Amino acid sequence: MKGLPIFTTLQVVLFVLQSPECLFAYAGAAREMDLRQILGNETVLQTYAREAQVPFEVQDWSKVSFLLKEYATLGHKVRSAMEKRMSDYLPQIAGALKENGLPEALQYLPLAESRLFPEIGSTAGAKGIWQIMPATGRKYGLVINRKLDEREDPEKSTQAAIQLLTALYEEFGDWTLVIAAYNCGPSKVRRAILKSNCNNYWDIDHLLPSQTRTYVPAFIAASCYAGYRNLKAEVYAIPFKTPSYAGIQANFWRHPVRSLMATKNIRLV
Repeated sequence: MKGLPIFTTLQVVLFVLQSPECLFAYAGAAREMDLRQILGNETVLQTYAREAQVPFEVQDWSKVSFLLKEYATLGHKVRSAMEKRMSDYLPQIAGALKENGLPEALQYLPLAESRLFPEIGSTAGAKGIWQIMPATGRKYGLVINRKLDEREDPEKSTQAAIQLLTALYEEFGDWTLVIAAYNCGPSKVRRAILKSNCNNYWDIDHLLPSQTRTYVPAFIAASCYAGYRNLKAEVYAIPFKTPSYAGIQANFWRHPVRSLMATKNIRLV
């Protein structure tokens, strides 16, 4: 084995850390740490909410901070897949909302609802990125039968959701109440308003179902994450750098250590 190059374990580790996958993993870890650090900081959360253009004033950040922690603890692969769906779906959803005169921030409602999985369903029967119930979907023109379920179509379900959100806003005239009604139905929101003689969501949320009391903060948390992501996009963008030996093997970046050892006869000491 005379003449073979000898690399120390530290040298190989340092080499592996130059791979794009490792660099992006580090970026994900940095983002997670950064996001955790601002949990509970209302001033910073307000900045992210403004960046996401949340269409109302948030009066209680406690639940938002708790729910935002879920985004901070997502694994790198899960977060990357979710952000890929965000890039795929949110621009089109925002455009459709804008065309219909609705706040673009409502694009984050399906992020809170379903993490933007088109085929995801709930035990209650809701389905799609907007988690639309069968009766609601049919009411707003979606085909739902054994062979076809248009709730799974992001474009068509978005149009149905826009019609529903528009109708709810025409009734309640307040986006916190609209979002609450989207979750639990308008009748329960009406009863809470009549019972309390008040139409401020933050004063009547205790009269709404427990799931709905979490739902509006979940929308805010999703919006804050999107605002955070937008503001931090350039900070954690890592350019791809091709080393001079990257062409050694097509499979190199998938298995850097194994490929390097196989092609360079490296022995660890």
